[in-house]
Amino acid sequence: MTQRGFVSSEGGTWRLNVALDHIDLEVPENLRGMIEAQIERLDPEQQRVLDVASVSGISFTANVNAVAGNLDEDRLEELCEELSAASRWCAGGGASVPGRDRFTTL
Repeated sequence: MTQRGFVSSEGGTWRLNVALDHIDLEVPENLRGMIEAQIERLDPEQQRVLDVASVSGISFTANVNAVAGNLDEDRLEELCEELSAASRWCAGGGASVPGRDRFTTL
């Protein structure tokens, strides 16, 4: 957003340079290409997990997405663990939130 001139930092304070309704939050093409290349390297089952989970938003539950993805809930959890370990796509909610996963930043 700084490269596109939407925001700037002056003296340690962030400043909005344009009206909010003028900001296009579309993913830049170079970043989009990088993400697409990472997704293409995943196996089809992992891609299906990302597809199904992405509909739920940032946070999702294994039991709901397993049904939507036609996967066993335990298998969906395994795939999320694989994605988390290999490419940092999703992470578990931790022991305090069993069955809940979330997307992570790259």
